[in-house]
Amino acid sequence: MDQQPGMEERFELECNGATEMLQELFNFKLTRINEDPSQFSLCNNILKAIQIDDLLQDIRPPSRKDEVRGNYPSILDLVKPGSVFVFEVVVIPDKHGLQIKEKDSSKKGDFFQLVRSINTVKVIRIYSRSVRVIDAKLCVYNEYKHMITETVLVHHYFEGYEEIAKLSGVQKLQSLINILLFVKDNILQDSLKNIVEEAAGEVFTLETITDLCYAVCLQDGDDYIGTTNSRSYCCRSIFTVKRIKRTLVQHTLEAIAKLLGTEICRRMSKHIEEQIQIKLQHEFPDLKLDISLTNFNVFAFLFDAFIITIFWPIVAIVLAFSIVSTLLFSVNINDKLWRRSVALEIYHCIMENRNMLMYGILREIRKMCTRTISDLDKALKQLERFKDRMVLLNQQELITEWENRQIFHSEASIIELANDQSVLGSIAGRVNGKPAVKVFLQHDDKKAVSYVFKNCKYPENIHFMNVTEKLKVNAVREINKLAVASIDTSTRNLLHAIIQKEGERIMATHSTVVGIGISRIKDVGAPCIALFCLDKQLIPFGEHKIPEQIEGFPVDIREY
Repeated sequence: MDQQPGMEERFELECNGATEMLQELFNFKLTRINEDPSQFSLCNNILKAIQIDDLLQDIRPPSRKDEVRGNYPSILDLVKPGSVFVFEVVVIPDKHGLQIKEKDSSKKGDFFQLVRSINTVKVIRIYSRSVRVIDAKLCVYNEYKHMITETVLVHHYFEGYEEIAKLSGVQKLQSLINILLFVKDNILQDSLKNIVEEAAGEVFTLETITDLCYAVCLQDGDDYIGTTNSRSYCCRSIFTVKRIKRTLVQHTLEAIAKLLGTEICRRMSKHIEEQIQIKLQHEFPDLKLDISLTNFNVFAFLFDAFIITIFWPIVAIVLAFSIVSTLLFSVNINDKLWRRSVALEIYHCIMENRNMLMYGILREIRKMCTRTISDLDKALKQLERFKDRMVLLNQQELITEWENRQIFHSEASIIELANDQSVLGSIAGRVNGKPAVKVFLQHDDKKAVSYVFKNCKYPENIHFMNVTEKLKVNAVREINKLAVASIDTSTRNLLHAIIQKEGERIMATHSTVVGIGISRIKDVGAPCIALFCLDKQLIPFGEHKIPEQIEGFPVDIREY
């Protein structure tokens, strides 16, 4: 079936028209978590690894036509959370009532197959002309209600895009929350001891410690000493040798601590990549994840620093039990044999104090994991607050409101009143918050009035209008032509353009409005848009109050 002219364009205008409100609603960004360098936490590294900024940017409301899809994936396809899928129908009035025409019936099965997917937005988009929006929506709901769930929105193209965008945003935020919950629940607490032991086993070897000791580049005051690859640097003074040895031991332990920290980080990164990344990508296949060592460089630097503090007591222990003999012989600081002896002392000291070192390192890493979990909880609370901002309308409550528009309980009563030639129609809604009904009669009909009072769901507040008599009294309130003529041409043209653009939508979304035109407030005030309605006080069920402004111009509501 061909699409009615202007319908697709209108939907795009509604998407763009909601942008300012939605941008304010979707304007969120995670505050930086735990930036105190002394409080080691992997949280920011994890957020960077899952590319949190890109994910938050992706939660923005869809604004381009290609983000609202009419083609549906097969059951095997991977669907991105928050994706919007549309099934289009047209509601057409005829002598039998309202009829539904599906734009492409062949897609109905695929569309409702998606209903089982709770993390996508399914939209039944309704097009109609000369039909009240709520009437069209109720008609469509009754047709498909056995397949409509809380993630299937019944949406008229005259309505704004806010609810679709919010539901999509909630689903995307929930997906991101689930990712962080998954990471938090899989932080490598149980594997820490093995990781540290494996790293220590590789670093705490005599060969490794010796190589690190050889590579230490020394300087004594203004004198450059260098490494074992440098020229000889001989000392005879016991005090000079002790001073240089202290520096060598310190720098060697710093190198050991740095290497150990790097190895632990590398193994932690590998563990996260193998255990968490694979599982994450299985659970969230669309997730772009970069859990690489480069994302942990800053953390590794801080990690090295606290391991070095754990190693500091070893310096005193090594020097306390070391023997430096000189006077008779000079010591070549760059001699491999001498540096190897220093490395051997360091090695033995580390082995003797290995349990103490492992305990200290594990204690700090466990603290780091605890802080990471705490920081991830803080990030999760922020995301939950973002999600709570997306207050979604309860469609089931709205449907109840739509159904309240029918003033009779039974179908038989509806049919009987429809056959009564004196009854032109009725509108049910609220006046000052209380249910009320207005019934429009072609002429006075006591039998019809009695029947309505007897069968109406809201008998306590029924008003009847004899339309024929009302028209005689009011003549048909026309726009004051002099008032219109006094408005300057550019303003008049702008008002005409607004009415051309918004008039049909206003008439469709407000059941009491029966006319629209250009005028002045009370015929003498500022230029305005005049809306003629059947009842200024009555707000029909499922509808909003008539707006006080339309695109910046005041609205003058005039009752027949």
